Amino acid sequence: MKPSSKEQLIQNQSAGLLTTRQIRSLGIDSIAQLLCWLPKKYIDLTNIVPSINSPDFQIGERRVIELSLVSKHFPQSIPPRVQLTFDDDYNTEIAGAVFGDTHAWKSIPIGQKIWIAATKSEFNSNPQLKDISVLESDQVGRVIPVYPSIRGVLSRDTICQTIAHALDQFSDEACEYIFNCTGLNNDTIFDRTGIKDLNSWLLTVHRPKKLEHGLLALKYAKQLAIEEFAFRVNTNFQASASRRPPIALNFAHITELIKNARYQLTGDQLNTVDEIASDILSDNPSFRLINGDVGTGKTIAYLIPFLAAHYAGAKVAIITPTVPLVNQIAATALMLDPDLNLQKIVAGTKIKDDSSVLIGTTALLHAGKRISYEPDILLIDEQQRFSSKQRYQLRAPTTHYFEATATPVPRSQALVTHPTMKLSILKQAPVEKVIYSTLIQYDQRSKVYDQLTSIVDAGDKVLIVYPSVVIKDSENQRKNVIEAYARWDRLFPGLVRMIHSQQSDEDKAKAIADLKIGHAQILVASTSVEVGIDIPSVRGLLVVDPENYGYSQLHQLRGRLARNGGEGHFMMLLTREVPEETLERLKVLEHVSDGFTLAEKDLQIRGFGDVAFDSESSSGSTATLFRTVKIDFDDLQVYAQKVSLAQAGM
Repeated sequence: MKPSSKEQLIQNQSAGLLTTRQIRSLGIDSIAQLLCWLPKKYIDLTNIVPSINSPDFQIGERRVIELSLVSKHFPQSIPPRVQLTFDDDYNTEIAGAVFGDTHAWKSIPIGQKIWIAATKSEFNSNPQLKDISVLESDQVGRVIPVYPSIRGVLSRDTICQTIAHALDQFSDEACEYIFNCTGLNNDTIFDRTGIKDLNSWLLTVHRPKKLEHGLLALKYAKQLAIEEFAFRVNTNFQASASRRPPIALNFAHITELIKNARYQLTGDQLNTVDEIASDILSDNPSFRLINGDVGTGKTIAYLIPFLAAHYAGAKVAIITPTVPLVNQIAATALMLDPDLNLQKIVAGTKIKDDSSVLIGTTALLHAGKRISYEPDILLIDEQQRFSSKQRYQLRAPTTHYFEATATPVPRSQALVTHPTMKLSILKQAPVEKVIYSTLIQYDQRSKVYDQLTSIVDAGDKVLIVYPSVVIKDSENQRKNVIEAYARWDRLFPGLVRMIHSQQSDEDKAKAIADLKIGHAQILVASTSVEVGIDIPSVRGLLVVDPENYGYSQLHQLRGRLARNGGEGHFMMLLTREVPEETLERLKVLEHVSDGFTLAEKDLQIRGFGDVAFDSESSSGSTATLFRTVKIDFDDLQVYAQKVSLAQAGM
C-alpha cells in the first residue's frame, strides 16, 4: 500500500513527523497502519495536587504539581546528579534530586515555575521528591500514551507526534484496515470483541481521558488481535485447499486391518482410526494433528485408514526424519498387510510406482518433486523434526494433510485451538508402563551408576545419550561419543555398543541388532536414538547435559523406555551449574509425563511464530495486527472455548 498524497501532506506538516521511509522501518506501509502501532503503557498525569502538603499527596504517591525552582546544585558524581529545591504557592519548600540525565535542568532558570510529575518520599523524617520528570504544559491533566521506540532510528516522541496528527485525519482508513484484517464489520465487531464503535475505540486507545479507559482499550486490542489471528489461519487454509472427490473407503478393509494387528487396539487408537477415516471420506481436504506419546500406538492408528485408502486407489505418502523410523513404519505396515505394495524412499532412491504406499525420509521430497508427485494423503511423522517448508512441500490443494508427533511444534500447538486444524489425541498405551524421571546433579552421579548397574544386572538394556549441541561439528561429536563409549566399556566390558553421526546406516543397524538379540546391553549414542529406535527391553535411559535439549527431544528420548510395558528409569545428569530458569524447566519433566502438556509449556516459553503456511517461523514471537500486542496460548484457548460455546448455541 503506497502512501497517498494526503499521507505525504501529514508527514510534511511540521518538523519531527515520520517520513515514508521511517514509517516502513516500523514494518508498515502507511499512516493508516501506523495507527495500529499501539501504546505499550500510559503515564497518568491527571492526578494534580495544588500543594506539597495536600492530603492527596502522601509518601509513596506520584502526583503532578506546579512548583517554583528555588535552587539547583550539580556536584561532581557518578552517575551525574542535580540537587534541587522547590517551593509551592504556599511557600512550602521541598528538596529533590535527579540522577543520570541532568542536562535539561541546566536551562531552567531559578525562580521559574514548572510542572513536574514526582513521587513523594522521605529521608531522615523529611519529605522529599524523587523520580522527577519535567512536563510540558500541554501534558498536564492528560493520560500520555507511551509508544515503543526503535533505538537509534525512531524516538518515542516522534512516533507519538505523528500518531497524534494522523489520528485526526486517518482514523477511517485505519478502521477499514482493521476490518479487512479481521474479517469483521460494524455489525459483528461488538459480538466478537465487545467494541461498540471502532472509531471511538481507536481514539480512546491513543487519547484516553482516564487511565482505566486506556487500559480497557488495550484489552479490546488483544481481542481484535486474536480475531485477526483466527481470520489469518482460516484465510491461509482456504487459499491452500480445494474441494476434492471423496476417497471411497471400504470399511471391511479397515475391519480386516484391525484384526491383523498383533494386539487389541485401545479406545484412543480406534477413535483416531474413525476420525481419520471420516476426514478421508470428506470432500474437504483435512488438516489434522495426531498427538500421541511414544508407546500409544499412533503409527498403527494412522496406517489402518491410510492402507484402506490405498486399496481405494489413493496415493499415500509418509515422511519421517530417519532411516530407522522408515524401516519401523514400513515393518508395521507390512505386519498389517504382508502383500502391501510399498516402497521405501531413502537417499539415492527413485519412485518406481507412485501408486504404491511411499514411506521415506526427506529424500521423498526430492524424489516426489522430480516426478511432480501429488499425494492424496500426506503424513509428516515426528513433525517437530522438519521445517515448515519441508512439511508442506508435497501438499497439494486437494491433499489430506496429517502431522504426527508426541510433542507438537508451538505453531501446530497454537493451530489446534482453531477449527481449521483438527486434533486426535492418544493417551492410552496398549501396555501399562511406569516411567520414573529424575534430574541428577553432578555431585550425585554415583546414583546414576548404581541405577544403571542394577538394570544391567537384571538383564535389561540401557541407552546413554550425549549432546550434539555443545559439540558443534560432527567430527568432534563422533569423538565425544567414542570417548564416552570407551569409559563405559571399561565399566561394563563387552556389553557396550555405540552410535554416532558419522557411522553408516549398516553400522548403526548392527549396533541396534546387538542390543535386540542380547549381545550387548548398553548403547552410547548422540541424539540418533531420539526417534526411530525400538528396543522393547530398554529400562534405563541417561541423558548427559540435558540442558542442551528442548522438551520435545527429552520427551522423545524418554519414550524409548519400557516399550513392552513395566518400569523404566529416565535420568538427566547435569555436569555443570545451569541457570535457575533452566533448572526449573528441567524439573518440569520430573512430574509431567504427557507430551501435549509439555508442548503447551514449550509454546508458552517460545511463542508460536507465524501461522502462514509458507513461514519458516514455527516458534518465537507472534506478529499480530497490532505490533505492540502479543497473544499467547492461554488467549487462544479462551478464544477456542468461546467459539465452541457459540457453535453449540450456548
